[in-house]
Amino acid sequence: MPLAIGALLALTLAGPALAAGPTREIFDIGTPEIEVQIADHLSATCGFDISVDAEATVAVKVFSNNDGTFRREIDTTQLKWTLTNAATGVSLRIHGVGPDITWINHDGVTMFASMGRAYLAHDGSGFIGRLLINADTGEILSFPRHQTGDIEQLVCLPLAS
Repeated sequence: MPLAIGALLALTLAGPALAAGPTREIFDIGTPEIEVQIADHLSATCGFDISVDAEATVAVKVFSNNDGTFRREIDTTQLKWTLTNAATGVSLRIHGVGPDITWINHDGVTMFASMGRAYLAHDGSGFIGRLLINADTGEILSFPRHQTGDIEQLVCLPLAS
C-alpha cells in the first residue's frame, strides 16, 4: 500500500511537468470541391475529361513540447480515388496510404517526411517508401528508390485505353 501511495504522490507532483497528449482531428478531404480540383488537373494533364470520386480522410495528430510549442505533426492519410475517363467509362481505382510527418529537428529546421505509398506525390510522381524534404527551403534530402511512375504512366495511359 505505501508503494501505491508513493506512486500516486509522484504522479500528482509530476503532473504539471508532463506534456499534454496530442491533439487529434480527422478531416474529410474527399469533398466535391477537391474532386473538381483533382479532375481539372488530371484532365488538363492527360488531354481528356476525367471525373473523380474521392473517399479520403486525414487524421491529424499534433504533439507539443512541455512549454506548448510545436514538436511534431503526424498526418495519417487514407485515399481511395476512382478516376474515370468521361468519354469511354474506363475507370482506375487508386489507393494511397501512409503517414506524413512534420517536425522541428535539433537545429531548428522544419522537416517533412512522406512515407508509404504515394500514388501521385511530389512533382506528379508516385512512389513507395520515404520522401524527406527540408520544409524551410523545399530541398529534397532523399527520394524513395522505388518509384511507381508519373501521371502519364499511372493515370493517362490506363484511362486512355
